[in-house]
Amino acid sequence: VEEFIFQTAPVTLTGTPPPEGWVFSYDGCCRNAAVTNILNAGNEGFVLRAKMFAYNGQNTNPCYDSSPMFVEKPATIICAGYPFTYNHNAVDNELDSLSYQWSNALDDFFGAWTNSNPASLTYTSNYSPTNPLPGTTQNPGNVPAQLNANTGEVSFTSFTPGNFVTVVKVEAWKCGILVAEVYREIQVTILAGCAMNTKPAVAPLGGIFTGFNTTVTAGDLVTFNLSGVDPEFLPNGNPQTVSISSTGSQYGTGYTNTGAGCLNPPCATLNPPPVISGSQGASTTFTWQTDCNHIAYNDICATTSNTYTFVFRVADDFCPAPAINIVTVSITVEAWAVVPSPSFRCVAVLPNGDIQLTWVPPLDPENRFD
Repeated sequence: VEEFIFQTAPVTLTGTPPPEGWVFSYDGCCRNAAVTNILNAGNEGFVLRAKMFAYNGQNTNPCYDSSPMFVEKPATIICAGYPFTYNHNAVDNELDSLSYQWSNALDDFFGAWTNSNPASLTYTSNYSPTNPLPGTTQNPGNVPAQLNANTGEVSFTSFTPGNFVTVVKVEAWKCGILVAEVYREIQVTILAGCAMNTKPAVAPLGGIFTGFNTTVTAGDLVTFNLSGVDPEFLPNGNPQTVSISSTGSQYGTGYTNTGAGCLNPPCATLNPPPVISGSQGASTTFTWQTDCNHIAYNDICATTSNTYTFVFRVADDFCPAPAINIVTVSITVEAWAVVPSPSFRCVAVLPNGDIQLTWVPPLDPENRFD
């Protein structure tokens, strides 16, 4: 898998996007002829695209929004025959609400962008934009791909080899208004003929977590140990090496700095920092001191809680393709319950001129009233 980065100098956009949004695209003439789920893929082009929409009629200059960006690498090459989960891990600087959906692959195009230009590609039999990976039609043992609309996790099991184009759209919603769409197209390669191998095991976190999800109150310290275990061996008889890497907008610089490098300090850390590796197993300790900054980073619409996502990639080094276990840890930070105002009873002027106020204090089980 090769990565090419195209970057221009900053460009200032002035104006208000129309109802259909501003479209940003990059296209190319040619697809991989070995693609399984696109008809005559070698004769078709491709388009990468994103859209920016208006927000309450505001001019885009000065800029008020950052679109979601994907922090997980778009590379998926696995052996057939084991349950697999992948997460694109989109993050949004304003913590806008994100929603994930399947979308269609497009051809390259000429002229103006319209609803039909570029054209949607034709999928081969039993595949579609919402069913881009092998299902039970191809093999009764397959588990069709499922996309979690809230977390972006894609889970499936395929005994069917091939190269499969998948397109996922993530929408960003600000106070209930759609402000951005970013599409990611990746080719999932499933290899046949691999020797028996299973992915590293990752135990549920326990404690305050239900599986890999938890809700905390601002000020809570969140810490857990994440470990991957794989007692298997390589084809040459040597023990497998397990490695752990992680992505997330809330990590500090180098995964060690609590004061800088993340979306909104204090930042989360990992000890030891990635990439962590060990013979037949590896582990790291996650630590994050939450505070009130994490409740409403950008309080445009009176946000009262925010969910932060951390994706862990736990992989062995099996050949020809590693087995990978991708775990999504979601931490929602909530505000303390609002304490009502005290109920005033009377105001009196004392003989010396002092003012005396009398009130009934509110119910305050968490002792927050000041």
